[in-house]
Amino acid sequence: MNKSFVFDVDGTLMDSNDFHALAWEKAFLEKGKTIPIKRIRHEIGKGSDQLLPVFITKKEIAEFGKELDELQGRIFMREYFSQVRPFPKVRELFKAIRDAGGKTALASSSDKDQITKYQ
Repeated sequence: MNKSFVFDVDGTLMDSNDFHALAWEKAFLEKGKTIPIKRIRHEIGKGSDQLLPVFITKKEIAEFGKELDELQGRIFMREYFSQVRPFPKVRELFKAIRDAGGKTALASSSDKDQITKYQ
C-alpha cells in the first residue's frame, strides 16, 4: 500500500486563509477596487491567475494584475504573516505519517518565499 500524502500548505496545514483574504482586500483597495471580504474569502485557495479574473477585467489584469498579485504578497508578509499559525495537531499528524513509514509532500499556490518562511 502506498503511504504517500500531499498537503496544501495555506488553509490546510496553516490557518492563513482569512489573512490572505484581508491582504487581497487591501491590495484591491490600493487599486481603487472595493470588493467585499466575504467574496474574496470565497475565492481563497486559488492562485492569482484564477482569483483575479473573478474580480477584475482582462484589461485590468493586463494593466496591473502582476503588480496587484505582488502587492497582495507584500501586504500579507508585512501585516499578517506573523499571525499565521498551524492548525492544531499538524505536527502530530506528520509524526504519525513518518512513524508509519509514510512520506509527505507539500503543495501551494503561494510563492516560494512565503512557503519557506513557514519552516
